[in-house]
Amino acid sequence: MRKQSTPTTSSDLSQYIKRLAKEHKVSLRQVSIAIEVAPSYLSEVLTGRKRPSPQLLAALAKFFDVPKVDVYTAAGWLTLSDDEQRAQRFNELCGQDQNFVELF
Repeated sequence: MRKQSTPTTSSDLSQYIKRLAKEHKVSLRQVSIAIEVAPSYLSEVLTGRKRPSPQLLAALAKFFDVPKVDVYTAAGWLTLSDDEQRAQRFNELCGQDQNFVELF
């Protein structure tokens, strides 16, 4: 079962990944090993010294079992429209895996 840990558009990648790691009770070092990147690279990305690759963001999404769009949004690569933000919030409140926008 996927946890509802969707970032808001104001979240940054570091805060989001650290929150997910805390929720999953894993260290960032364990995350880096699991997604097969050097701990130093993950640290540089999370501190803003390096730009994350799409592959890294996808690997983080897969590891934490969250939608890629959430990780890309936290990284600042995507912004959500007001409708998408409302749909995400509705889904969080209802605990549904189904996309609210698809219902209409």
